[in-house]
Amino acid sequence: MVLQEVSMKPLRLLIVLSIAVIAGLYCSQPLQPKTNLSDQYSVYLAGRVLSESGNPVTNVVARINYNNLSDTTDANGYYCVAEKKNNSTLLPDPSTDTLQYLNSGHVITMQEIPKWIDTLPDVRVIQHNISGSFLAEPNAFGGVEATVTVGSDPTPRTVLLWYNEAVQEYSGFIYVVFEANQTYSIYVSVYNTDSLLIGLSTTLQFPYYAGAITLPAFDPNNATPSVFAGNDTSVSINDTIRLRASAVNLNGVSITKWEWSFNGGSFVQTTTGDTNIIAPPDSNPNYVCVVRMTDNDSLSKTDTMIVNVVLDPPVAEAGNDTAVYMNYQVALDGKASQQFGTIVKWEWNIGNGGFKQTSTGDTTITTPDSSVSIYPCVLKVTDDDENSAIDTVVLQIGEWELVGNKGFSDGKAFGISFAISNDTPYVAYCDSFINGKATAMSFNGVQWLPVGNKGFSDGSAAYLSLAISNGTPYVAYCDDANNGKATVMSFNGVQWLPVGNKGFSDGTAYSQSLSISNGTLYVAYEDEPNNRQTTVMKFDGVQWVQVGKKGFSDGSAHYQSLVFSNGIPYVAYTDEANGGKITVMHLR
Repeated sequence: MVLQEVSMKPLRLLIVLSIAVIAGLYCSQPLQPKTNLSDQYSVYLAGRVLSESGNPVTNVVARINYNNLSDTTDANGYYCVAEKKNNSTLLPDPSTDTLQYLNSGHVITMQEIPKWIDTLPDVRVIQHNISGSFLAEPNAFGGVEATVTVGSDPTPRTVLLWYNEAVQEYSGFIYVVFEANQTYSIYVSVYNTDSLLIGLSTTLQFPYYAGAITLPAFDPNNATPSVFAGNDTSVSINDTIRLRASAVNLNGVSITKWEWSFNGGSFVQTTTGDTNIIAPPDSNPNYVCVVRMTDNDSLSKTDTMIVNVVLDPPVAEAGNDTAVYMNYQVALDGKASQQFGTIVKWEWNIGNGGFKQTSTGDTTITTPDSSVSIYPCVLKVTDDDENSAIDTVVLQIGEWELVGNKGFSDGKAFGISFAISNDTPYVAYCDSFINGKATAMSFNGVQWLPVGNKGFSDGSAAYLSLAISNGTPYVAYCDDANNGKATVMSFNGVQWLPVGNKGFSDGTAYSQSLSISNGTLYVAYEDEPNNRQTTVMKFDGVQWVQVGKKGFSDGSAHYQSLVFSNGIPYVAYTDEANGGKITVMHLR
């Protein structure tokens, strides 16, 4: 007899893949755990698999889910699922895992794991040989498998059988757990090349001690029609649901009737399995569509498709709030989104003037010629289910206005540097009213007031640079009283004090730029004794030290501007070595 092994599709194979761990590397008989096993192993599960008569059973795979550990029974029926100890391994609770016993890819039985190092009770299994024949040659034969239920265990065991095409017979065997005085049941399923059921035998009862089981012959092409309603889907209310059912003709069987039932209603006949319906006007997460197909043998089969009917309102996006000028053209860029429907209507309400329809979400408006703190522009969108949504963008329309009085300094101001801290504006400048000395002022919400004494520098000051850190103002400047060298002063709430030495640069320091990073003060400047190239210095808490090379620009440089990003200093300057164009450098 020539046997042909059947190739099945993955849904029918029930094959379990595992990574085997060779027991011989870790385990040896006897099976009783040694006292020091827990020092050597994180997992050590040992046992035997025996036949109903007590003989060893080989080639049974014992496997756990944890790390896919497994072992195969040897000639004496022994197995040992083990893992060498690793102090970094965190073991799960053994009660969350099970020890499975498999043969030919199917599960024979399984048992709980009380602890990770243990000798488990013997497993008793019995082999049942299965055979049978067909009354007719299967149509487009794809495979045959047997399903066995053991006693009170509701979990079926399924095994692939071999088919002898020449005599239309099938055969194979299955291991199941041995349970004395239990009744077993078996049936055979036949599939076509598309893995669809084409035949199903009657269910046969047999005693636990039976070795060979022969099923009555049957026609494999006697299964009910196979029908598929379609995949579950989602639509929005009032949308068209396009139903496309399909069926399989078996051995010349013709389909004589198609019917559909919707959400528990009566079946309505259709010409084919294809039909369109309108979704209900209310949301329903479980709208049931059932198709029923009947063949010329009056055999019927149904299948169900679940439609999630959602409200799916649109989402409107009017844009970001912004400040604009009076009598200014503003392009509004409205958008909308939704999962299923279509936006059929766009409307804008500009400045509470009422909604007016636009062809899209884009429209251009002209702002009023007067200052308005809140000028709302409301977008409204409507979809094809008459769901609507709105969103508002607020325009702040204004003009430049004074902060305090005009001309609040005592005299002409030069070398101005401006900063804001905690919403308070500060300004430092060379005060011509006090011989060009440095003065700083802040605005208290009503008027500009001096910060400390006016003219706090020893002599005239130039190239002022103001920075504020944690509420403390700092001013760097070219200090005429110290031969034009760099000086930095800070205000402690009472008076201005020098930061480090006054006049700490090698010579005259022009175009100073002061910046603070993580509480550390940095100054970039045009370094006169170093060919007017760019130099950066920082205060280390005791003294001013250079940052990188002094005079690091290629040639003379002017109008330095120093900023920080992620603790890295960047300097921009006018680069005379490159035709007076801009150059930016950073410290590596």
